[in-house]
Amino acid sequence: MFVSYEFDAGAGPRIDRIELRFDVGGLCAGKPHQWTTTSTAYPRFKSHIELGTTAPDIPAGGCSVEIVEPHVLSWSLEVSPSEVHPGDGSALPVVPDFLPRLKHIQDQRNAADAPRRAAEASRLAKIRALPLIRSGSSQVFVAADRKCGEQFQEALSMDGLEKRKRIAEIVSYGCGSYAASPVHAEVKMETGGYALVVLAEGVNRNLAGWVPLQWVVPSAPEKK
Repeated sequence: MFVSYEFDAGAGPRIDRIELRFDVGGLCAGKPHQWTTTSTAYPRFKSHIELGTTAPDIPAGGCSVEIVEPHVLSWSLEVSPSEVHPGDGSALPVVPDFLPRLKHIQDQRNAADAPRRAAEASRLAKIRALPLIRSGSSQVFVAADRKCGEQFQEALSMDGLEKRKRIAEIVSYGCGSYAASPVHAEVKMETGGYALVVLAEGVNRNLAGWVPLQWVVPSAPEKK
């Protein structure tokens, strides 16, 4: 994202060089921040200045520019490029305090975003209340059907190369998918020592399948 400062040389002699000061205010990581930067342009080659939207002490891409006030520091004409003229007068305006305006903008954004944040908080609370699928390792195998789940458990009981080969076969046959463990999930039904679940979070959100009932554990209550 860039802010373009357009300028017009008018009908007289063309401007050769122009130096500007930009007083900038923005929301950086959601918080009011302001900074000042200068830039030099040559209008005969380019009709605008691209002003980056990141403050000097803020990581790149971390700011949304809300206020830009440009001031001409100096300029010169093509007919006499070595003759430098002062810009906005001998006394440039002091750097303004944008923070009250930025705080107002921040408050407006927060108020507008409040319903979305409330809905997201409610969604996350419902997810955290669901049971956890905990396999005892960093991954959980969600079987496509109960028989696939039984075959996977049988493979886990094997040893060495035979075990790895059998698990690879089950996965390659499309008998299930891996997901991160632990993971919150909705339990749809329980039968024969297995539970039909739908994962509620992560990259495999909405993945449905079967897991051993012993992997399904209650979520710990949230601390107040």
